[in-house]
Amino acid sequence: MFHRRRHRHGQMKRRGHASQLRLSDLLPGQRAQIVHVGGHGRARRRFMEMGLVTGEPVLVERVAPLGDPVEFLVKGYHVSLRRDDARHIHVRLLDGAESEER
Repeated sequence: MFHRRRHRHGQMKRRGHASQLRLSDLLPGQRAQIVHVGGHGRARRRFMEMGLVTGEPVLVERVAPLGDPVEFLVKGYHVSLRRDDARHIHVRLLDGAESEER
């Protein structure tokens, strides 16, 4: 049986499965796999053109000094996204993905 809890935006979220996070929630050094690319129209297409597609692993390289933008390693190249854009991409942490910098 799954337990449900209310997510911060009022959405229901299932516990018991690998939890989904937003790309914007990850910390430097964490690895994740993309499970859903959200956004609308041009923004979604732009994400996909940059290689941010379902199933693709992503590594958080670093965060700018003021917290925005965030640099990710995707398909062997570096992509910088604003946190506001990165929140449209849902990911799941990969095993051993916890950052040692915490």
